[in-house]
Amino acid sequence: MSAIYNHNGRKINFVYDIADSPFYYSEKYLKESDLYFKAQCPKEIKDSGFQLNENIAIPYTKSTLIYKSKIRPSLLGVRKLGESFKYKELKTNYLSLLYVDKNKENRLFVYFGSEKYPQKSFKEETSIELARTEFFNVEENLSYFDNNTLHHPNSKRGIVSRKLKLTSNDRLHLGDVFENEIDINNYQEVLSKYKYNLNISGYRLSIPNRFMDSFISGTTVLTDNLSVRWYQDFSSEECRELGKLGYDVSSDKALSDFVVNIEKECEITQKRDVVLEKFHKYWKPKSFANYILDELENHVKV
Repeated sequence: MSAIYNHNGRKINFVYDIADSPFYYSEKYLKESDLYFKAQCPKEIKDSGFQLNENIAIPYTKSTLIYKSKIRPSLLGVRKLGESFKYKELKTNYLSLLYVDKNKENRLFVYFGSEKYPQKSFKEETSIELARTEFFNVEENLSYFDNNTLHHPNSKRGIVSRKLKLTSNDRLHLGDVFENEIDINNYQEVLSKYKYNLNISGYRLSIPNRFMDSFISGTTVLTDNLSVRWYQDFSSEECRELGKLGYDVSSDKALSDFVVNIEKECEITQKRDVVLEKFHKYWKPKSFANYILDELENHVKV
């Protein structure tokens, strides 16, 4: 999305990029805009590239490195607010989420689409493509790397799901392996009953919708270590990072240790009201809009 902010006759061009790849930016909008708000913003944009794991760094384009001072972290919203971008529909559905019963009757929510991941075969000349950022903007192209170099997060979601000692107060859905799917219209109502929501970073280490789904529900996210950030740091009541997984080459011990960390965290008293307070202070639409306006105003002063 691109827009213009008019300040006393001075026009400020800005962009809101919700693409899932932290390393991929629109060269056109990056060059033409004054500020570029990135939903999946790396914690740091280094010349060496975006570190997918300890073996692989995805290169940034030359334009990204030249114009990185324009880039600002932002956020990603809830899973679904409607079938269109009509303001009235979005607002009505958003307000309905605020009034969902958030009484925490249950413990751990584990909800993943699949443990499978996209794969494809490659031609010999594919090695030429490896220096191009666009090549890695397609998830299945990451299967170019062998199992000694990269482990896909989806397979770890399957392993962790099987290792967890789940109780009757937990919920597990893992594609067609552990079938416990929730209708999208009831998703938020179900999630709001849980204290914790598990995340294992995938899709090029982006922060998924489950973060905002959780925050608006007063639910704490338990996750592996994050490589991207929002415009405010998460508090420990909102989000707890429990170790490296993502695309790293992870041993069975590392996965078992991660499960142990989940179990330990679930024993800690969860503070729903603190999570909801942070949501209203930083993440609700009006708070986010004020952040963007502040950044635009600060840009005018420079």
